[in-house]
Amino acid sequence: MNDSKPADNHGTLTAPLGLLVNSASSQPAQKTEETPDTTAPDETQEKKYDNSMEVDEIMQIMTMDEAFFYTVDVGINKGRTIGDIAESKPDSLKWYFTSYTGPDNCLRAAAKIVADYAEKIKAKAA
Repeated sequence: MNDSKPADNHGTLTAPLGLLVNSASSQPAQKTEETPDTTAPDETQEKKYDNSMEVDEIMQIMTMDEAFFYTVDVGINKGRTIGDIAESKPDSLKWYFTSYTGPDNCLRAAAKIVADYAEKIKAKAA
């Protein structure tokens, strides 16, 4: 077991939570003074992770864009993106990485990435 803290590959943005994506890049989102593009990432690109991987491992690979636009396929939020849930129902977002028991580790990772970013924004605003 590795006790070292995992690297934050997701970037830090100055935009509000609803604008935290920059789809022009396949790299983790980076700090920018421009308004990020809120277009969903290109679905034709092959993903580098899947649900057979551990959540922490997925979090090291998944970009902020991918996390923000990850679509929930179960429960009351089925069909909604993690970014939408983060803005409208943050408690539901937290539930996905603390209490969800389904097989979708990518969902857990996406929810955790976006929730962690939202906490950083909240802490800076305080």
